[in-house]
Parts: sequence; structure tokens; C-alpha cells
Amino acid sequence: MSPRPDSDDIRRRVKRQLGPDATTEMVESVVRRVEALSDGSGEDLSTDLRSMPPEQKDAGGDRLIIAVFGVNQPGIMAGVSQILSRHRCNILDISQKLMQEFFTMILVVDLTGADTTFEQLQQDFDKLGNSLGIKIYAQHEDVFRALNRL
Repeated sequence: MSPRPDSDDIRRRVKRQLGPDATTEMVESVVRRVEALSDGSGEDLSTDLRSMPPEQKDAGGDRLIIAVFGVNQPGIMAGVSQILSRHRCNILDISQKLMQEFFTMILVVDLTGADTTFEQLQQDFDKLGNSLGIKIYAQHEDVFRALNRL
């Protein structure tokens, strides 16, 4: 197993992935989110989407990656899309597949016009997931990209 990268190494990797236009604030925002995920605190993941600064949006902060898994049944796609619609989120891309009785779906969602927090969206997804017996995972695109590059 390779050693876990230190904070400076993570910053360098995030900066490289965000590209030459990445500001210090953008890099720090992604690093804080990655560190919050890795230490389990969840800090900085409940950012109010309405007040997200433009530099965070440029880093992918205005998009979510959502993954849905479970036994197929009516209402999964409708439930997820209703939550997103209610909070003024726009589905940019969607892929869904049935594998025998198992349902899988991945969405890329634009949060530019969202009227809620990430935390509230996650609570709504958790409630839907519990009612249908499925798992719904949502992650900011910048965090998703950073975690998949480390």
C-alpha cells in the first residue's frame, strides 16, 4: 500500500488537475473538501449552493455527480428527478442501466440555480433512499475529480 499523500502533495495534485487558471482559493476549497471526506468530519460539504463564489464554480463546484444503486422498482428515477426539480437543479447528463433486477443510475447535475444547500439535498436523497431501499450517493464534481486523481 502506498503512503497517504500529505497536504502539500494534495495541493500540488489538485492545482495540476484544475489547470493553470486555478486560484489559491479554488485549490484550498477542493483540498478542504477532500480532507473533510477523508477524516469523516464532513466539514465544508454543506456549503450553501446559492452563495458559492464564482471561483469555486469554475472548479466544478456548480455540479454534482450522483450515483444511485438498488433493486429495480417504480419511482426511483421519478423520486431523484423530483428532488432535483424541487431545488431548481438541472440534470445535464444521465445514464441508467438495468442489470437483471438491479438498477443503476449516474447523473451529472448543474447547481447554478439551486436554492438549497448540499446538506439539504443529501438529506432529501437519504430520505428517498431509505423509503425505496436504495443507495444514493452525491458528491461535488470538484471533490469527485480530486479524489479520483489522488
